[in-house]
Amino acid sequence: MRSDDLYTTNEYLRRNPTYHVEDAPWKASHVLTMVKRHRLSPATVCEIGCGAGQVLVELQARMPPTVRFHGYDVSAAAIDLCRDKANQRLAFTCGDVSTIRPPAAELLLCLDVIEHVPDCSAFLRTLLPLAPYRLFHIPVELSLYKCLVPGRLRLATARYGHVRFFTRTSALRALEAAGHRVVDDFYTVPGVECGKTLESRIGAIPVTLASRVSPGLSARLFGAHSLMVLTG
Repeated sequence: MRSDDLYTTNEYLRRNPTYHVEDAPWKASHVLTMVKRHRLSPATVCEIGCGAGQVLVELQARMPPTVRFHGYDVSAAAIDLCRDKANQRLAFTCGDVSTIRPPAAELLLCLDVIEHVPDCSAFLRTLLPLAPYRLFHIPVELSLYKCLVPGRLRLATARYGHVRFFTRTSALRALEAAGHRVVDDFYTVPGVECGKTLESRIGAIPVTLASRVSPGLSARLFGAHSLMVLTG
């Protein structure tokens, strides 16, 4: 199966039945942290790769009642999960951003998407004219642990369709090479903060201890971190 077939068929939904809606409140909180840090007050928010749409639902509940939201995803199965969530200020469209060309927004979200895209550079360039501010969430999985332990990176490909693996440095360089100006970034720790299995809770112990010394060091050692990046 080609990587894009994972999303244009029902295969991704079969492998991930919840479509990660349980993580949406956590993601929305980090989005709002960055928005507040830079005193952004967008009237329109667009999300590329919105999945089941739950992050936008969370943001609509927490942002001013005048803000309008629109989510886009290439997966018809994902957009089907969004149908009951749409309202007068929240819409969803199935389509590829490179062909449907969404109208410009004031803030664009691209959360846990670019690691799925084989031609990452071309994809990032298509996002430049869509909003003056773009907010990314990018797993930084390329770590000592995941490179040394057999199968760890292949698991991310097999289950989630990750075809690109980043460090903080390579993620920021990819954005800058595509024309994005990095305004701010900070680490998140989904491997700790969203862990639900016994394995993840045990694994969270060394990650948390190392993060107290240095989040960057912990990310390079374990690969449990992601990066929230604001570009302008």
